[in-house]
Amino acid sequence: MQAPDVGQTFHGRYALRERLGDGGTASVFLADDIELGRPVAIKVYGTESEVSDTERRQREARALAGLRHPAIVTLFDARLDATPPYLVLEHVDGETLAKRIGRGALPAVEARLIGAAAASGLAAAHDAGIVHRDIKPANIMIPADPSPDAARLLDFGIAHSVGGSRATAVGSVVGSAVYLSPEQARGKDVTPTSDVYSLGLVLIECLTGRPAFTGTAEEVMAARLLRPPALDDPALAADAGLLSRMTALDAADRPTAAEVAQELQAPVATRLLAAGGVAVDVPTERMTQPSDVAPLRRRRRLPLAVVLAGLGGLLVTALVVGTLVSGLLPALAPTPTDSPSPDVVVVTPSPDESGGPPDNDDDDQGDDGPGNSGNAPGNDGKDKGDKGP
Repeated sequence: MQAPDVGQTFHGRYALRERLGDGGTASVFLADDIELGRPVAIKVYGTESEVSDTERRQREARALAGLRHPAIVTLFDARLDATPPYLVLEHVDGETLAKRIGRGALPAVEARLIGAAAASGLAAAHDAGIVHRDIKPANIMIPADPSPDAARLLDFGIAHSVGGSRATAVGSVVGSAVYLSPEQARGKDVTPTSDVYSLGLVLIECLTGRPAFTGTAEEVMAARLLRPPALDDPALAADAGLLSRMTALDAADRPTAAEVAQELQAPVATRLLAAGGVAVDVPTERMTQPSDVAPLRRRRRLPLAVVLAGLGGLLVTALVVGTLVSGLLPALAPTPTDSPSPDVVVVTPSPDESGGPPDNDDDDQGDDGPGNSGNAPGNDGKDKGDKGP
């Protein structure tokens, strides 16, 4: 049978109306289920697929049929004996995480919601004895509605039962090289923590906008065998501890998917530097309490006009006080005695010497000593000839 295409009615029931994507062994179409009147996603395997792939298709069908979780797409039907074989899946209206990352790094809150949803779906799959083995941004769907916490896991096409035999040849690698765990890169048996490692790399890419390992497939696989991914990007600071555990080289050191989901759903801690240089985690919620932050921000953001008005008031007050003090200084000066001090000589010019009546203005103050302001007591300008004691 010829490979199906858009515009055709597949197997007399599914009207193919859009090609959603093509993989190495299958193509995915958006179709209308004519009998039930609902949109579905049809995964059609290529007619050139090898017979050895049948086992893998059967595992995918059984894995999806046995899983019921909000973060995992639902399998409606599976016809593995048809030509070509196909699966009928729930259609999720939205975009893949790969497409979302293509527009740039995600906000931390959005990345944590998506990661928590994916981790919870993986936890359900792991509890059922299933390892996804191909966690990557292209296999995580973000629904257009209602929110990122409804993200869904796609394509369990290479999933297998834990402890079951692998259909791939010994030493071969299944999965996307950029997101493989170290044990997958070695071609070894995988465990649920392999999915956790891959999800850790996906979260790093969500937060930074770039893959944790870059280069050719050989280079990135070799790199992950030698070292964990770098976590020094500031965008990773809040989740660096969790990401470090998720991407540990030793699978035994990684958390379970359920633990990852729980931690991603918890409030993000804010790193504060306490006395002595010790870093302390403080829950973000506490930082939003009105008693802790809001009053401080209001005090720091006083309008400039208010500040200038306050400074002007202080300046006026200072001037008023200065004027009052200068006016009080004469009153606070020492009171002169009735007779001049022995050390002071008071000279009152006579009419003959002055050539006229004595002046009583402030121009001739003649301050000759302490206590003299120019008109000592008893000297009103009418005394005559007093030139000395």
